[in-house]
Amino acid sequence: DDKRLIKEIQRILSDNKIHKPELHNSADDKTTDHYRIDLDTNDIVTIVSMFGDREVGSLGHDYETTRAASFYATMLDNWNRIILD
Repeated sequence: DDKRLIKEIQRILSDNKIHKPELHNSADDKTTDHYRIDLDTNDIVTIVSMFGDREVGSLGHDYETTRAASFYATMLDNWNRIILD
């Protein structure tokens, strides 16, 4: 199932890019690219769970947050928003 999800994400990255307006000030900057996510809810739940596991695994001693844990928490929130929207 992981291989299938990886293929789906690769498909999204290659086929579902939302084109930027011609006058976009960062047309060549890949960090400003957006993609249409057309995964089913179960796949998104799997991704959310993965980021949740990564967040917890990245916590420091006594479970304090770290830079990595904060990153994974942000990714988890972003993917959760897809389910809620």
